[in-house]
Amino acid sequence: MASTHIRTEKLLKELEVLFQNRLDNFEDLKYFALRENKDQVKFFSGTGRGLRRSIHRLLIAFDLTGTDLYKKNDEFFELDYLAEREAELEQLNE
Repeated sequence: MASTHIRTEKLLKELEVLFQNRLDNFEDLKYFALRENKDQVKFFSGTGRGLRRSIHRLLIAFDLTGTDLYKKNDEFFELDYLAEREAELEQLNE
């Protein structure tokens, strides 16, 4: 059983790295959103969704749904940010 626990910890660490990649991607998304570069926003938004989905599926597959990473990854902060940004731009245009 101990080797399974060690493997689970290693997998969780790797998924944490992927989540950090998602956070880094989110920073890039915000940068390009502020500069209104729609092509890059679309690219980084898609990448963020893909990372979220991949991490989510792996956490479920390895029965790690009770972890903090599962709760953190479950947020759609990329979409929330873009919706807020769009609302700000609409207010500025009025």
